[in-house]
Amino acid sequence: QTEYYQLYDFLNQTADADRHNDDPNRALPSPFHYAQHRELVEQIAAARAKLAEKVGGGEAIAKDLAELERRLEEKALALKPPPVPVMQELPGDKRRQTHFLVKGDFLSPGEEVSAAVPEA
Repeated sequence: QTEYYQLYDFLNQTADADRHNDDPNRALPSPFHYAQHRELVEQIAAARAKLAEKVGGGEAIAKDLAELERRLEEKALALKPPPVPVMQELPGDKRRQTHFLVKGDFLSPGEEVSAAVPEA
């Protein structure tokens, strides 16, 4: 039973607060997001190359290519990876105390325990 509460102390020190959201979380791009972003960057590079090539040839073409480049950059910036919940440890001044629970009752805490892994 001691080992259970020692292991539980690790989980008791996480920053989640049983809210109705997934905080704390971190944006984690998937391979799909990387591929989409790479494709947009390549399209932007191609538009820049065409723009550099055609600038002397005509104002209308240069304006169209500049607009295309602007739209592609907006698309690239709009690609947002989905947020993924992460375990985040509480800072030292906000750490919780973990106790044995006498007869499993959270209203009657027993001796304090600290985090440890089970012995094999």
